[in-house]
Amino acid sequence: GFDFQKLAKDMEAEFQEVRKQLQSSYNPAMRNEHNRLKSFLSCTFHSPWSLTEIAAAGFYHTLVKSSVQCFCCGLVLLTRKVRYTAYEQHKKFCPTCEFVLGKEVGNISKYDVRVQKLENPAEHAYRYRTEDARLQSFDGWPFYARGTKPDSLARAGFFFTGKKDTVQCFACGGCLGNWEDGDDPWREHAKWFPECEFLQSKKSSEEIKKYIETYSGFVGVVGKDFTASLIKENLSTATGDLVFNIFEDEGVRLDSFKTWPAEAHVEATALAKAGFFYTGEGDRVQCFNCAGCLQNWEEGEDPMKKHAKWFPGKVPQLGVLGTATGTPGLSGGHCREAESTAHEVLLFNVIFFADMTLVESQCLQEAKNLTKQLIKAYNDNSFRKLFSFGNSNHLAIDLKLLYGDLSVVSKDINDQPIQPLFLHEILANLNSTIVLEGEAGSGKTALLRKIALLWASGCCPVLNRFKFVFYLSLTYARSDQSMVDILCNQSVGFVGPLTETTLRDVIHPLKNQVLFLLDDYSETNSVPQAVEELIQRNHLYQHCLVVAVRTSRMREIRKYATTTLSITEFPLSSTLYVLRKLFSYNIDLVMKLLIQLHFAKSMQTIITTPLFMVSLAAYWVQHPKGEIISDKAIFRAYLLYHLLKYSEEREHVLDMFSSCGELALTSLFKPSFEFTDYDLSEAGVDGDEAVRLGLLSKFTAQRLHPVYKFFHPLFQEFFGGKRLNELLASDEKEKQERGLQYLQQINTFRKVAGRYNFLLVYTCSFSSKAVPQIISYLFKLIDCKESLESQSENDEHLEHHSDQTTIVSFIDQLSFIEPKRLLQVFIQYLLNFATSVVYETNTVSVCAPIILQFLKGKDVLINSVLSLQKSNLRFFQDYPESLSLPSSFQVSVHGSKHRQEFKLSEIGACYSSLELPTIDRDYAPAFTLVNDMAQNIQEKEENINRYFSLIQRHLPDSMVHPFLLIARKMPLLSCTFGNISSFQEADLRNLMILFSISDYIELQLNNSPGFIEVIRPAIEQYKDRFKKCSLHHLNLSTTEQELLLSMSFVESLEIDDKEIPELLFSNLDKFIFLEELSVSHCKNYNVFDTIPDGFKNLPNMKKLSISRMKLENCSRLAEFIKSFQDLSVFHLDCYNYFNCESLLETISSCKKLTEIKLTGSFLSNQDLLSLADSLPNFASLKVLDLSSQHCDDKEACEIFAYNLGGLLNLEELILPAGKGVKAAAKLIVQQCLHLVHLRRFSFTQCLDDDSLLEIGE
Repeated sequence: GFDFQKLAKDMEAEFQEVRKQLQSSYNPAMRNEHNRLKSFLSCTFHSPWSLTEIAAAGFYHTLVKSSVQCFCCGLVLLTRKVRYTAYEQHKKFCPTCEFVLGKEVGNISKYDVRVQKLENPAEHAYRYRTEDARLQSFDGWPFYARGTKPDSLARAGFFFTGKKDTVQCFACGGCLGNWEDGDDPWREHAKWFPECEFLQSKKSSEEIKKYIETYSGFVGVVGKDFTASLIKENLSTATGDLVFNIFEDEGVRLDSFKTWPAEAHVEATALAKAGFFYTGEGDRVQCFNCAGCLQNWEEGEDPMKKHAKWFPGKVPQLGVLGTATGTPGLSGGHCREAESTAHEVLLFNVIFFADMTLVESQCLQEAKNLTKQLIKAYNDNSFRKLFSFGNSNHLAIDLKLLYGDLSVVSKDINDQPIQPLFLHEILANLNSTIVLEGEAGSGKTALLRKIALLWASGCCPVLNRFKFVFYLSLTYARSDQSMVDILCNQSVGFVGPLTETTLRDVIHPLKNQVLFLLDDYSETNSVPQAVEELIQRNHLYQHCLVVAVRTSRMREIRKYATTTLSITEFPLSSTLYVLRKLFSYNIDLVMKLLIQLHFAKSMQTIITTPLFMVSLAAYWVQHPKGEIISDKAIFRAYLLYHLLKYSEEREHVLDMFSSCGELALTSLFKPSFEFTDYDLSEAGVDGDEAVRLGLLSKFTAQRLHPVYKFFHPLFQEFFGGKRLNELLASDEKEKQERGLQYLQQINTFRKVAGRYNFLLVYTCSFSSKAVPQIISYLFKLIDCKESLESQSENDEHLEHHSDQTTIVSFIDQLSFIEPKRLLQVFIQYLLNFATSVVYETNTVSVCAPIILQFLKGKDVLINSVLSLQKSNLRFFQDYPESLSLPSSFQVSVHGSKHRQEFKLSEIGACYSSLELPTIDRDYAPAFTLVNDMAQNIQEKEENINRYFSLIQRHLPDSMVHPFLLIARKMPLLSCTFGNISSFQEADLRNLMILFSISDYIELQLNNSPGFIEVIRPAIEQYKDRFKKCSLHHLNLSTTEQELLLSMSFVESLEIDDKEIPELLFSNLDKFIFLEELSVSHCKNYNVFDTIPDGFKNLPNMKKLSISRMKLENCSRLAEFIKSFQDLSVFHLDCYNYFNCESLLETISSCKKLTEIKLTGSFLSNQDLLSLADSLPNFASLKVLDLSSQHCDDKEACEIFAYNLGGLLNLEELILPAGKGVKAAAKLIVQQCLHLVHLRRFSFTQCLDDDSLLEIGE
């Protein structure tokens, strides 16, 4: 029903405006990939592309909306498509971009370094010994490096080599490149080549030392650490995208056949071995290599032969393990010459160790073998691939081909975050002992292995300073093992041989050129002594260590860390990046997930937990047509794969599930999301076991006692829902009663829709036996007045459930502003909840009688825009008898026509002339500038209007179709149209259908001028069925007024407009059945001068409401009221003084009044006295509202107070302000003791200490 063509045009117009704001020239500041990445940190950026792939494709964030721009060609992109990568979009829209074409445009890879490969220093020592000669060499200095001046480079001893922007010192031969604006050649020279004789002749030792100490990154590293290597140094960025196929692995293909039909004629194993995976449709399979599909298999068919028959020449060449042979293509961030890399590394070792005269030839040979074995080990599948759930499925992430960036922050000594870091920044700052903390499954192992893989690739210059990189998993290491034994007995990675001699004489002397990656430090009860010694004495060894540890073990190792890094939430963009690559063959599935994430914010936080993401991916592989995208599916898959992972401990694991469920459930009703050892023992949970099994996380850093948490707050609620379902569905009476006790604590609308919403949904998602109990209980809350109370509650849960914040805020506001409407909203919410749950759990037939009973006499809202309504419409279609049960159906239609009531920016302009208030800096974030608030409101309004403008069909056939099955007419149809001026013919036809099956019709129009004429055919045909018309801001035409006058059976009429519809009011007596009249906004016009005398002859008038109207003479109004003997409600809101003596006298004679609202500022002290004298006449009065009135007469207020005690049916009392009311406040409070039905009592600036104490007593 949306107009996507209009959306595309609107977006393109917006994009053109953005592009006009941006220059399309080369941007030298963004040629560094590091700067491009950092540009995304200054704002909230949502994209299905990862930040790394956007930056690698040449784009940076412009800070203008969501636009990104190429640093080279200036191409601007504003939309990011899931189906295409950033590089593909770049190549499509600007194929001539020199960056895309791979030309030299000054791009600096994020892994690149300043130090470049050495030229022969002796060759140029004499030629460039003078500064003038060096300066003349810069004739061809590239345009992109002109931010660094040639004269400053020449002065620092450098001449231009003619290659890229590489310069070389004539004295020491050191080469530097990748120059950027603001670089100081002397600082760079001192940092990388501090022993240069020319440098030392120009700069003092103190200056050189200061340059080195103030340099950012690469602590203790000098140029020769890089130049000694022959490893390929430069990375090519714009070289295309990663080609990845999840089904290259035969095990993963076999997993896809989990739902393979039992009656199929070919075995799944044979199909998987032949290269096929299951599509989830019948017996249709697809080849991972050529994408060819085959189906309708017959008994005895050979998959390989059938493949060759239908797709000749495309049969995949499968190796021994069933994986396609050949080396898969690598992305631009990896080297494509893995074999040559190994030879280069070996050659490096020959050169490097040739200078080590003290090392024996045997050690030299061992070192060369060691380098070769390390590279081979790190490129092995067992090391590259991460299996998150053991053997429970074959899905693995190949870290060499696919890596999603983690969100890592550095921390200070107080454990507070300092700044976020990208992977290349971590690599540049590897120094001494770094501790990497994170929860189980947060990505610690992936990060360490990725570092080892980058080093082994030979194409990561920033890691070339390390001669050896050792990845050590400590999971199975014994406490008595030596370092050599640990190194040689790794389950993955390097596996010996290595001698103590090599370790002592070759590795240890290299100091900070050796990197140890210590993984699973927290997984062992007893850390090996050799590892402990390495960490504790590293200030002597001076190696680089990265120690991965769970947060719960941080206390033990923090004291040895020079730097602490913490892995935070996995970025959503990384999640989508990984899933896009894994499921590139079914990108529609990822697009559906993206849409779901947009509407369900809670899903975003779940899917950014890596283990939950892998669970979803594994589930998708095994259920190719399930396509279930929900939090429940993710949690179920996670528990299932953990159960399979620990299959030998199945009963123990199930017991842990149950005890964790008890812990989750009891804690939710406290509420608590953190647990102590005592909490765990109360629920029967073994904390260490729960942590080992991946159910809980443990935190001990800077705490006296450990604290436990579930992986995610919703995961806790999922466990709680599982346990509550077990209790409610139990056959044991005691457990059922416990379950009901928990359920009965969810006793208000606020709790049902907010705090316990997810718990209820999760509880219903397990055994269907509990669903009827839950729905029956919730429906009964409607009859309980306390269920609508909006008490102040602990809203800690709202921090974890962004989806619920809006609805809880809405409930709180509605309960204060319009409490009578709250019940109707609650009814609608429960109906939506019940129908959606029964269809999800297949309990429709069981729960239908409960829902049908609930519908009797209720008001039901139908809105085509709300997706929640779909289950309601489906229920009405399946049970057409339900359509006759509600007392009314309310159809709401909202158009795109916008009407702004006021401009907040104008209020801001009033404050602009005033001085800014002085605010403590710590409290400043709590305040919002009025102009900022105005801008935010305006943006939200624009988004809302843009959304509604895209709706083509306001009454779609799907919404009306169930009503065609109705057996008898609906009692009442209430139609509300807002901000709408046009209607499609099909919508008008459907509106007439709804009118035709309704006994009575109520019509409300808001800010929709001319719309009455649009729906004229429907009104003319069913004009006798209209009972109520509410018309707001319509500026009615004469034709429309005539059409309204034809509705002769109207009983209620509301007019809210600045322009008085004279024809309508001058013929108001034609509505002979009129019972209610409300007139508002006619500020400069007295409508009672227009209303004919015949109006007072209307026998059924019960309600008269006048708001924001100018009244100078009320005699005619009083005359009308005098003739309305059954008047029960009178409202008058007026802000100009007039003689209202006759009006008050008339009102006092209306003994049937139940509501009197005299608001504004028109009552004098004498008027209030007259009203006070007449109070005994209003025996039936329930509401008395005198807000905004003012009275200083003490005597009048005391009389008012004394007579107040006789209003025994009074429920609402809103008092005026003034000194007289303040003086009589205590007496008024005392009189309230007689008002037993009073539920709302309001003072305004009138309470003193005595009256306040009286209220308390």
